[in-house]
Amino acid sequence: DCMEDQVDVDFTAIPLHTLDVTSWTAILERLLKAAAGQAHDAACIWGDKTPGYLNWMAFLKEVLPTARFIHIVRDPRDRMLSVHKRWGKSRLRAMDQWHDWEQAAMQIVPKLGPDYCRIHYEELIAHPEQRLRNICRFLGVTFHEGMTGLSGAVESHGDVRSDAGIDAGNTGKFRDRVSSGLLKRAEEIAYPTLQAYGYEPVLATRHKPLSGFRKLSFSLYDKTRLSCQYLKLYGPREAWMRIRLAWVEQVHRRRKRNHER
Repeated sequence: DCMEDQVDVDFTAIPLHTLDVTSWTAILERLLKAAAGQAHDAACIWGDKTPGYLNWMAFLKEVLPTARFIHIVRDPRDRMLSVHKRWGKSRLRAMDQWHDWEQAAMQIVPKLGPDYCRIHYEELIAHPEQRLRNICRFLGVTFHEGMTGLSGAVESHGDVRSDAGIDAGNTGKFRDRVSSGLLKRAEEIAYPTLQAYGYEPVLATRHKPLSGFRKLSFSLYDKTRLSCQYLKLYGPREAWMRIRLAWVEQVHRRRKRNHER
């Protein structure tokens, strides 16, 4: 559910005579540059904002040795509200997934060394110029004043879906929108990861993960909700394609976890 829009790539613009077809790295680099409209620009720096890459950073580093990773961490209590509002998914499962994904990412990060940068979403929107200057240094590019502004809205959903600016107040909304019982249970699920990232629990005092049964029931609920949303947004044909892609990704993620164990 990370892919909001399809990207049309003009394959005729890709100079195949200079492409090393024996290298997956070269092929992927050229395709992504073509998607960015820079197929002929060797100096082009392309980026891909896909949260699902979080647990695939080690693999991506193997395929793209020069890749650098910017990991934006958001308070999961606000994140679960966003996921619920956008897709109607379970807030507790959203918290559980965040906890699992971030714990897995913590095991990968040491392998990335200086090619990894973590930044908190709350700091980014509160101090955009300062944080963007840090990111530019990390990427080895020159900071420009225009980087702190947007030419138009970049989000099509959520509370900032039509904003063309940075909303420094788009944080801490869980305090007014989540009941005390739900907040405590959500914090218990992700208790150690909240603390590891500097997010102080408001009500929880210990780690209490979801049971296997609850994980399964919430997973089935989310799949149903997601399927309904896809049908509503994209129609039967594309909805089926997206559901299949999500299922394949989940299978690969499960196999990856089992292999690492």
